[in-house]
Amino acid sequence: MLFFNEEKDYGFIRTAEGERIAVNRAGFLPGEAPVGRCAGLPVQLTPVETDEGRVATAVSVLVEKEVGRARRRSSR
Repeated sequence: MLFFNEEKDYGFIRTAEGERIAVNRAGFLPGEAPVGRCAGLPVQLTPVETDEGRVATAVSVLVEKEVGRARRRSSR
C-alpha cells in the first residue's frame, strides 16, 4: 500500500513491477480495508482494466508472521 484515505475511501497501491494502481473501499475484500496508517502494508490484489484505467479488486492484506525469540532454558 502507498496510502488509503479513510475519509475519501480511496488510495493507491504500488505493484511489485512499480505500477501505481488505484483502489477504493469496494475493492477490498470484506473486513480488509486498512484502518489508520497503512503505507508499506503488503497486500494481494487482482488488477482490472476499466474506462478510468487499472484499478485494484479483491484486495486483501497479507499477514506477516511475527518471528518470536527463542526462550532461554533454565539450568535447573
